[in-house]
Amino acid sequence: MLSYGSEQFSDERIKIVEGVSDPVADLDVLNKIQITDYRYRNPAMNHGPVKKVIGQQVHSVYPQAVSLSCRVLDETPQPIDIKQGTFSLPEHTLSVGDVVRLRLSDGEEQEASVAGVDAGEISLDKSIDGEAVLMG
Repeated sequence: MLSYGSEQFSDERIKIVEGVSDPVADLDVLNKIQITDYRYRNPAMNHGPVKKVIGQQVHSVYPQAVSLSCRVLDETPQPIDIKQGTFSLPEHTLSVGDVVRLRLSDGEEQEASVAGVDAGEISLDKSIDGEAVLMG
């Protein structure tokens, strides 16, 4: 889920208000949204403690409040050795469906989707071989 750098309009002048919902039910939904204290895993993004909501949790409570998108995850660049689209990465946050960006040994960059995760073994949807850097 991506909200960084997005521009959203919430101005009544561009909307047709069709009514006001039940404030008691709305407060119940809002009370289920968790405010979370966290830090970013990527040192380049980590500028100290953050206190905000996390999109996946908001989506689980109030799905219409967030938009889903596919994007490359911001991981710390890591050298990897890919064999037939599979590589080892003991510590990661990758899930099936995530998109990763790879810089291959010839300098070419490619994106691939994570097709499988088994402990520290990551399988991609492309059959790539050789040394690479996992950019994100």
